[in-house]
Amino acid sequence: MIFIDANIFMYAAGKPSPEQKPCQKFLEGLLRPTSREKYCINSEVLQEILHRYIAINKREVAFNCFDSIQILDLAILPIGNEELLRARRLLEDYPKLTTRDAIHIACMEVNQITQVATYDLDFEIVPWVKRVKFIS
Repeated sequence: MIFIDANIFMYAAGKPSPEQKPCQKFLEGLLRPTSREKYCINSEVLQEILHRYIAINKREVAFNCFDSIQILDLAILPIGNEELLRARRLLEDYPKLTTRDAIHIACMEVNQITQVATYDLDFEIVPWVKRVKFIS
C-alpha cells in the first residue's frame, strides 16, 4: 500500500506548474480499479484540501477536489487517538517535521505503510519512510 499526500491532489487541481501534469497523469492512472487498490489516503488529507482551498476563498476548487477524490474510491484511513499519540512522538523525535506530516506518517506507521507519493521532501526526515518518485 502507498499513501498519497494531499499535495498530489493539490498540484493536480492547482495553477499550472511543473508538478501539475505528472500529478494529473498519476491520478488518472488511479481510475483503473487494479491501480487504486495499491493506494490510500487518510481523513486528514481530505480535511487539508478543504481547509486550504476554503482559506484562500476557492470553495469550488475545494469541493471539486474533494468530490474527485471520492470518485477514486481509495481506502480512507481514520485518524484516531493511536495515530495522534504516535504523531506527538514523531514531532518530539523529529523537530523539523510539520504537524500534518507527523499525522500522515503516524497513520502510515499504524497501518504498516512505508511508502508515500508526495513532492514533500520533509517525509524523508523519518528514516523508514520512502518517497515514491513517480515524478519525471
